[in-house]
Amino acid sequence: MAYPPLEELGKMIDYAVLRPDTNEETIIRACEEAKKWHFAALCVHPCWIPLVRTNLQGSDVKLCSVVAFPLGTSTKSIKVAEARNAISLGADELDIVANLGLFKSGKQEEFLNEITALVETCRMHSLTLRKGNVLTKIIIECGYLSKEEIRQISLLLLETGADFIKTSTGFGPRGTSLDDVRTIRNVVGGAMRIKAAGGIKSLNDVISFLGAGADRIGTSSAVQIMEEYRRMIGS
Repeated sequence: MAYPPLEELGKMIDYAVLRPDTNEETIIRACEEAKKWHFAALCVHPCWIPLVRTNLQGSDVKLCSVVAFPLGTSTKSIKVAEARNAISLGADELDIVANLGLFKSGKQEEFLNEITALVETCRMHSLTLRKGNVLTKIIIECGYLSKEEIRQISLLLLETGADFIKTSTGFGPRGTSLDDVRTIRNVVGGAMRIKAAGGIKSLNDVISFLGAGADRIGTSSAVQIMEEYRRMIGS
């Protein structure tokens, strides 16, 4: 059996370093690990963007940060300000937590307007800074949603122009499931990409979620997964 090279798997993974007690030493080490394994992105809290930008300079790893993480309950103006600030500091990608309270209250138009405003802000601000398109990943925290609600919210997000739907912050009531990914994929088809995150800790998990339709995997266990894959292919 022919296995894809290590770097190909790495480019399907976002290495999440989002614990609230993360220190500078851990961030610097994570940058070195991200470069070693050629991850798609290293995802950190906004306060670490300048440090990560310096340590990833010249590498093929994108800098991802978060907006309204992990609850999504900031006001729209605060979320927009967070997004602009993160891009100004050097973020290439943003994982933005949706306000599920608006959706659960039946305020679909307000929910939609907030996400659309954030997507447009990211695009316009990145153009202003001449740094190319900043990818937007909208976190819907599937653990708080029924299957039908996941369908409904995925339909709404199709209208926003966002690049990805992301399944979980990793701080919700449960991790992601294969059914979450399949449900989203059935709604969005090829019109949006999917980032599966939350409780993905092994190579088998990664293979399963990619097989279910995920395009990107978010995990804090990225290094262990790559080491597991290297042992498997004997590289």
